[in-house]
Amino acid sequence: MPRCPECNKFVPIEVENEDADVNINGASVTAEIRLVKKCQECDCELAETVFEFAEEADHVMGDECELEEVDNGIELTDSGGARYKKRMLGYNISIQLLCSCGWTGEVTGEESIAASYFDELV
Repeated sequence: MPRCPECNKFVPIEVENEDADVNINGASVTAEIRLVKKCQECDCELAETVFEFAEEADHVMGDECELEEVDNGIELTDSGGARYKKRMLGYNISIQLLCSCGWTGEVTGEESIAASYFDELV
C-alpha cells in the first residue's frame, strides 16, 4: 500500500473513471477515457492514465446521414494482481449510435495497461 501525501497514511487505492468525452465525425467515433487512482481515505488523486478510443461505425454514410450518441457505458476492468502477475487496469466501452436515416448501431472497445504504468500526480 502506498502512502498518501495528503493524509500521510498507508491507505488502499481505488480506481475510478470519469465520463468518456465522445466525439463523432462522420462514421468515426472517438473517445477519451481517464482512469484515476485515488486514496480511499481523502479522495486525493495519486495517479492517472488516459486512453484514446477510436472506432469506425459499421454504417454506410449517405449525404444526409448524421450520427449521434444515444448512450454510452463504461465498465472498469481489473485483473491479475496475484503472485507473479501484474495488475492490469482498463475499461470496456459500448457506445450506442443513432443515424438521422433511422439506422441504429453500436461501437465497442476495450483496453488495459499495467497499474504500474499510470502517471504519478503527486
